[in-house]
Amino acid sequence: WHLACQSSLEDWLTDSDLSVQGQSWIVKPNDGFQGKGIEVACCQEDLRRILTKQPAAVVQEYIRQPLLLDGRKWDLRLYALILPDVHGQTRCFLAETGIARVCADAYLQPTRQNIHRQTMHLTNYSLNKQSNKNMPNQDPGNAHVGCKRTFLSVLSRLQASQQIQASTEEVWRMLGDLVSATVSAMMDNLARFAFNKASWGGQADVASAAQEKYSSCFQILGLDVLFDDGGKAWLLEVNCNPSFSLDAIRPLSGLKAADHARLGATAPKGTCLLGHPCLCPAHSQAHVHYACPVDMTVKLPVLEGALAILAKAAPDSLQDTADLAHETIYRRL
Repeated sequence: WHLACQSSLEDWLTDSDLSVQGQSWIVKPNDGFQGKGIEVACCQEDLRRILTKQPAAVVQEYIRQPLLLDGRKWDLRLYALILPDVHGQTRCFLAETGIARVCADAYLQPTRQNIHRQTMHLTNYSLNKQSNKNMPNQDPGNAHVGCKRTFLSVLSRLQASQQIQASTEEVWRMLGDLVSATVSAMMDNLARFAFNKASWGGQADVASAAQEKYSSCFQILGLDVLFDDGGKAWLLEVNCNPSFSLDAIRPLSGLKAADHARLGATAPKGTCLLGHPCLCPAHSQAHVHYACPVDMTVKLPVLEGALAILAKAAPDSLQDTADLAHETIYRRL
């Protein structure tokens, strides 16, 4: 549900069946990002309290029986390349890779006593990297460590333990169907938004240029998917500007107040250097940024494959559209 104002909230609370035993909801503010402002509600009273504070929000049913990894909740960040063509149709490609984002704390079904524990219920790396339980994962093939792991290693582990009984091809086919249905539902609204001059500050010439050049545009979407304990994939959200940063953070422990003061005086301003002590807002304490092997294993092929497809899809290219994804990690949907 998308609740845009207080009146729609009251109508929803009145008309919706909120009395389902054991049901919980997750509330996401319209202008939120990196997990900021997300709250979990276990009853109508919680919903009213949360939505009174942030009435413009999206409300989703909470999946109470997620497929767990080491007793922890996790989700999957997928990447899809969207490419309109000159005929107004949409070509969609799914990268057969992804990042498993794992909560730092062991999972318990949401109750009023634990819904405040974000690192139990929310998988966002921006939240879980703050936990002292987040162990760096230096090996992309290691599915046992870290809040970020490659999906391929996690999938192999879950198949070996029979937590997922589907074959790898069946899993990617299921995810492809989910992504394809999601993109199909988005595209008409996306085009209308792009062609509306109000989207460009009232500049009709910009809206006209967007319509004229629409077939030359592309978008890489980040789709967050959760598996339930039956192996079914559920779409959580779609990100129009997914992060392609390649670094992770390791907190520096044991620093004294004098060390923090000296670091604050000597650390580079406005930039974060890999391997150097840092006090940027990415972490609540002094930390070091390092090149993340998981990110590099997943995100670089996503970007390289997208650029290869775009080069083949250029208007002056003679490449057969059926072969655009050849020799990339993408599959055409």
